[in-house]
Amino acid sequence: MCIRDRGVPEGIERMHQRRLLWQAVDALPQDQKAVVAFKHLDDMSFAEIANATGVSINTLKARYYKARRTLRVRLDGGNRPPRPSSGGTQ
Repeated sequence: MCIRDRGVPEGIERMHQRRLLWQAVDALPQDQKAVVAFKHLDDMSFAEIANATGVSINTLKARYYKARRTLRVRLDGGNRPPRPSSGGTQ
């Protein structure tokens, strides 16, 4: 049941969801949490993060996508259908 279903205003629901998201991010391993923070708080590209940290772009991407997968499971039980594969090219 969604908070809105219980009569809570949408803005409060959004704040609650954001708090749950950042609590889940905070529970990630440090290397994954750092990549998520650089991407979403600092709005950095993988290349910029690699330059700042000395970690390879491929390693950063792996950490980021593992973090996203973990967050998806923690936040919605992994009930969302998987996204179509791009064939491994980016």
